Amino acid sequence: MGAVLASRPIWLVSLATFLFSAVQVAWISYLPLYLSEVAALSAVAAGAVLGQAQIAGTLGRVAFGLISDRVFGGRRLIVLVLAGAATAGLCAATAWAGPRGAGAALSLVALGFGLTGIGWNGVHHTLLAEIAGRDSAATAVGLCLAISSIGVIAGAPLFGLAADRLGGYDWSWYGLTLAMLLALALLCGVREPRQPRWA
Repeated sequence: MGAVLASRPIWLVSLATFLFSAVQVAWISYLPLYLSEVAALSAVAAGAVLGQAQIAGTLGRVAFGLISDRVFGGRRLIVLVLAGAATAGLCAATAWAGPRGAGAALSLVALGFGLTGIGWNGVHHTLLAEIAGRDSAATAVGLCLAISSIGVIAGAPLFGLAADRLGGYDWSWYGLTLAMLLALALLCGVREPRQPRWA
């Protein structure tokens, strides 16, 4: 436990995934309401768009693992950064697409967010385990999950508060973009081990 708590990379990844989780849950929680109120979609149509994101998210969790293993030679951090950068852009794209109400654009944004903004989770668990090493992997992942769970709890209420106080959703979506950029800044301080300590 002491080694995990003293590890700067583990804290940086954990704080970054606090933001990843807050963004993910806020986006999922408010998308249907946003699409109903701003894009004038029916509840069923808004739910269908969210469903597309969830399906893409299930595929993304497998796809990012394959990309990490096969394309990047077992490097995890680059995949997490790419997912975060895409998620930041897609949060801003949500603000753009909603008022226009274009079905194809909304579907593309939802599929993209699902792939990246929901699909990132598995790779970050692997990254933490490899940073911590065999003897501390479960402790490191447990610490990160505890911290990211706070993001799960806090993300949606903060998004809703911002939307209420600012009189609309736009700045809330842009706030999610800024949160992802902050998460990426935290990840820039992480040095991934060249050889995972699992021997």
